[in-house]
Amino acid sequence: MRYLTLEECKRHLVVEHSEDDALIERKATAAERSVEQYLQAPLSSFEEDGKLPEDIIEGILLYLGSLYNNREGFSTMATHANASMTALLRPYRRYA
Repeated sequence: MRYLTLEECKRHLVVEHSEDDALIERKATAAERSVEQYLQAPLSSFEEDGKLPEDIIEGILLYLGSLYNNREGFSTMATHANASMTALLRPYRRYA
């Protein structure tokens, strides 16, 4: 994780125990990488004074929540792209 702290992730996920700390860190790293791929640019290119804009952070956290809550990779429910995450990240997306 480069831009999120474990504490920030756990607050977002509403996790009060430490049993999932390593899992949360791994999924947070994957969320950062996935958002970077969606934006088609390194996250570092969006830094302002060493920090990412809050809407990009929120997009990463929303993706993390999806990864954590659906970690089995199987659901009987229909799944859709997270519209809130897409709306937050779309203005930063770079097109080749």
